[in-house]
Amino acid sequence: MTRPQRTVPSFALYGEQAHDQQARRLHIEDIRARSQRYAWEIAAHTHHGLHQCLLVLAGSASVRVDDVRSDLKAPALALLPPGTVHAFRFSEQTRGYVLTFAPEALVGGDAAEFAASFQALFEQPHVLALDAEDGFVARIAALLERLHEEFHQPDGALAPVCLWLARSVLWIIGRELVRRHAIAPQARREHRCFTRFRALLEAHYLEHWPVARYARTLGLTESRLNRLCERQSGRSAFALVQERLALEARRRLTYVAMPVAQIAHELGFRDPAYFSRFFRRHAGVPPDRFRRQHGTRGP
Repeated sequence: MTRPQRTVPSFALYGEQAHDQQARRLHIEDIRARSQRYAWEIAAHTHHGLHQCLLVLAGSASVRVDDVRSDLKAPALALLPPGTVHAFRFSEQTRGYVLTFAPEALVGGDAAEFAASFQALFEQPHVLALDAEDGFVARIAALLERLHEEFHQPDGALAPVCLWLARSVLWIIGRELVRRHAIAPQARREHRCFTRFRALLEAHYLEHWPVARYARTLGLTESRLNRLCERQSGRSAFALVQERLALEARRRLTYVAMPVAQIAHELGFRDPAYFSRFFRRHAGVPPDRFRRQHGTRGP
C-alpha cells in the first residue's frame, strides 16, 4: 500500500476530482463500488476539506493512516479528518459503507451542540475494532444502509433526509467514542477556541509561525494559549506546532519519492542537517532510516 510518488494525490472521491459541488457536500457508497474497480486496493491519498467515515461490516481490511498500519476484521470503523493520508487493502469478502462529506453540510444552522461534538469526533483519526454483538454496530449499520438507499434515489443527494441521516450516524458514533473515552466532553467555548487554533495551525504550520503569532491571531496571550492547549490536549501550543510539522515530515518520507533534502526545504527547513536533528528528536530515528523502515525509497 506504499507506492513512491512525487506527491500524495488528493481527491474528492478516490480516483476522481470534484466536478459536482453537491457531491463534495455528501456522498455515500458501498465499499465494493470503488474498491472492486481498483482490485480491492485503494492507494495512499488525501481528501482536502472532506471528512470520511468507513464502516466494515464483513470481511477484513488492512488500513494505513499516515504512518500507522492496522489490520482489521469486521466489524470495524475508521474516522478520517481532512488531510489525513490513508490507504486501504480490502479482502474480496469486504462489505460496508464509505461516507464522505464536507463539515459545512452537516453542522450549519442552530446545531451548536452537534457542531461541538463533531469537531471533537474528527480532531484526530480513529481506527476502531467493534463488537459484532454490540447494539452500536447494528444502529449505525441500519442508518448507513437507509442513507445509502435515500442518497441513490433520483435527486436523493439534494434531499434533506440524507443530511439528517448522516448527522444521526455521526451523533451516535460521537456518543460511542465518549463512552469509550476515545474523546472526552469539552467545555463548548474553550473547545471552539482550541478548534480555531488547530485550523490556524493546519493553514500555517509550513510557514513556521511562532506560538506568539497564533496567540495574537486568536486574540489571546501566549501563556493563555498554552494553558488552553494543555487542558484540551495535554500538550503546549509549541509542542502541537512541532508535532504537526513532524507528522507532515513522516507523511512525505513515507509516501513521496523525493530526496530528504528537498523534503526538508519544502517543509521550511533551510538546513537539511537541522531538519534531520528535528526529525530524529520526534521520530527517534534519522529520516533515511525512517524511510527504509516504512518501505518507501527515494529516487
